[in-house]
Amino acid sequence: MMRETKSLLCSLSALVTIGVTVAAHPASAQQVGTAGAVNPAAQASGRIMNVGSNILFKEKISTTAAGSVQVIFVDKTTLNIGPNSDLVIDEFVYNPNTGTGKMAATLTKGVLRVVGGNVTHTEGATVKTPLASVGVRGGVATISHSAQAGTQAINHFGRLTVTSGGTTENVYRPGFGVTVAGSNQAPQSPTRATATQVAAAVQTLTSKAGQSGGAVTQPTDSGATAAGLGQTNAPLTPATTPSVQAQTASQGAVIIQQTTQITQPLASSPVLQSTTQGLQSTTTAQNVIATAPQPKFYALQTTGVPYIPAAFNNGPFQMSPLYGYRRGGADPGTGLDRFGSATLQAGLSINGTGTGQTSTFFVMTGGFSAVLSPTDQFHDAGFVATTRVAGVGVGTGRANGNADSLAGSEVLNGDRIPTAATLTSDNRISVTGVTDPQLSSFFRGNGTPGENYTSSNAFSAVPVAADVGQSRTAIPLAGFAGGIMSTSHAINANASDSGTVGRRFAVTGGLIIQFDGDRPRMQANASLSKVTNPNGDANEFASGNIQAGSLTAPRSRGTYIDDARFGARDAVANPADEATNIQISTANGQTLARSRQAFASSGLFNGNAVLTTLDPAITPCNCEYTRWGAWSMDNARTNADGSEERDRMHLGWWVAGRLSDPAQIPAVGTATYNGHMIGTVRNSSIGAEYTNAAAFQYSANFGNPNASTMTVTNFDGVNYGGTVGFNRAANTAGQSSIAGQIPRTGGTALTGATMNVNGAFFQGRTDPVRDVAGGFTVRANPVTAAAGTNHNYIASGIFAGSR
Repeated sequence: MMRETKSLLCSLSALVTIGVTVAAHPASAQQVGTAGAVNPAAQASGRIMNVGSNILFKEKISTTAAGSVQVIFVDKTTLNIGPNSDLVIDEFVYNPNTGTGKMAATLTKGVLRVVGGNVTHTEGATVKTPLASVGVRGGVATISHSAQAGTQAINHFGRLTVTSGGTTENVYRPGFGVTVAGSNQAPQSPTRATATQVAAAVQTLTSKAGQSGGAVTQPTDSGATAAGLGQTNAPLTPATTPSVQAQTASQGAVIIQQTTQITQPLASSPVLQSTTQGLQSTTTAQNVIATAPQPKFYALQTTGVPYIPAAFNNGPFQMSPLYGYRRGGADPGTGLDRFGSATLQAGLSINGTGTGQTSTFFVMTGGFSAVLSPTDQFHDAGFVATTRVAGVGVGTGRANGNADSLAGSEVLNGDRIPTAATLTSDNRISVTGVTDPQLSSFFRGNGTPGENYTSSNAFSAVPVAADVGQSRTAIPLAGFAGGIMSTSHAINANASDSGTVGRRFAVTGGLIIQFDGDRPRMQANASLSKVTNPNGDANEFASGNIQAGSLTAPRSRGTYIDDARFGARDAVANPADEATNIQISTANGQTLARSRQAFASSGLFNGNAVLTTLDPAITPCNCEYTRWGAWSMDNARTNADGSEERDRMHLGWWVAGRLSDPAQIPAVGTATYNGHMIGTVRNSSIGAEYTNAAAFQYSANFGNPNASTMTVTNFDGVNYGGTVGFNRAANTAGQSSIAGQIPRTGGTALTGATMNVNGAFFQGRTDPVRDVAGGFTVRANPVTAAAGTNHNYIASGIFAGSR
């Protein structure tokens, strides 16, 4: 976070030379800022600005082709306005007693650089253009607009939000930008600004030769020395000044250029003046640069598969590195710099088919805590894994434990970013960092007793993929979830895992995923209900509201890296020190006594590779905003007599996206959607539970919805097909627009097999019905039982396709 304080440089108005005119305004209008530097040679309608001119509320600032101006607001927010620009100050509210406020401006043409002051760190600054609304929070941004190029916004520090066409893109990574190409068009995905783009922006905002900046006497080296500036700025030499944006080459070069020029003759730009003001502190500018935490994404990797016991390592894994995200800046409540970071890792292994299939899924969430000091961080985290070993009649196995760093193993770079650590099963107490020796635990799910074990994995830094962190829109997603679950009964909480297990049953339900655009947090809420195979046991799972991660709890257990990479463990309302176990999820109206959950997006565990391994003929959904992933859980409920019910689901599945606006679903025409299905199968005839996947196609008839059809190719050896209509008016949260039942049309024999489909249309960037997605269940071999209709073969999962 750059702290704005008064500097001797503020008195050097001739740092920048600019030409500008300001529309006439009543003398009684409120002053909101001052022209820090201006070239009065340029003329236009309205009054001509001079150095020190008052800037008034609702004032229009226009620059000529040779002009530019710097406006310094009373909170030290600075606007550097380039040539051929028109800007109106729409709103400026600032309370100097609390340091809070907000600002709004309209840029109808030209280029503008915003260097944030107090208002951008509280309610933020908003710059509107003819195409978009750009929010600047706590940082530095360049915004430009022209009829030819549209609106472009580059984030240099802090966070940007770019909204257009009903869609918002968040930009967290320094040096990345967003373009809005036309009216009512969604912003393009954030991409790294090229060196050419950054250089062009700097050149546009830099004074030209011969401009005086309104100064009567031009500044010289000797004059600056006489004023004491040489001594004040002596530490800022090219050899000792580090780049504020070290992780972004192009932006880093800009900051280095601006700061190192301070020791050269002072004839630079509005960017230079505002940046150097922001780098001043009560100590030295060098110290501020060296310690100010910037937003940063990083990755660590270890050899092998971390955290899980050897018994769970049952084949090749699709596994992410350990991702980390530091949002940087300062805590608005305490003013302390935020050097800590959130972390996330997930892996999925599915090997074999039918009774011979093995699978394991794990998720780790946590973070590097800087409560001790910025230079003494430790990893405080946990993991959950579920597994299914090969064989007939086996259940779900589960492992869980800590993933905390071994004291003294942590290595930080000069930017206070972790580059190495050894993660073990011991617990690091979150408020002190003291090590509490502990063991991880697991049971295999095959009736054998549970076991304890130790784990230790050395991680080191690896390059971050180019797309990591590019898109953090923080827009909620809505969708569907499903899987195969079982309820086992144990006489008490301390009973062995071999309690009575009822018949497996399918569950389905709705899903909402929420993200925190500032903090790296996420939360998933599913409302699940049993749809097949009741056992007649009053305590068996019937319905539940299950939550993974939290936006509000002291410890989130949910990490949001970007729109493709997020994951969570069971949500708890524990205090920050984790001294208790207060569950948030419920089942059958009971708050869970214990819960172990693993939730992750397919972007973490390379879901497309998992799909094509299951069936090489699958072409995974080419979805834009729609996401899918896995969800496992092992939940315990306590009955009035002290006995327990344990609800378990290994590899449930979810899909969610941005629901289409019913009004935008076409009334005519057709569309063909292709994609994938993935689900869990319980085949009682062979005593096996396993994952399967298939390709599907949905043909939507917008003119005659009831003529729409779906075909499924080779789901567990069976083809399905038939009419699946839709109701465009029902395409809202909590409702299924696409619904139908399609019979078996070929493949291996499954007597009476039918597939039930429930789904919806989802938005893309420019297409209001880009994707279709939803949930499905399969039932086959029906037999009559006293408690209702059961099926020897059931399946439950999700589908996602695009056109």
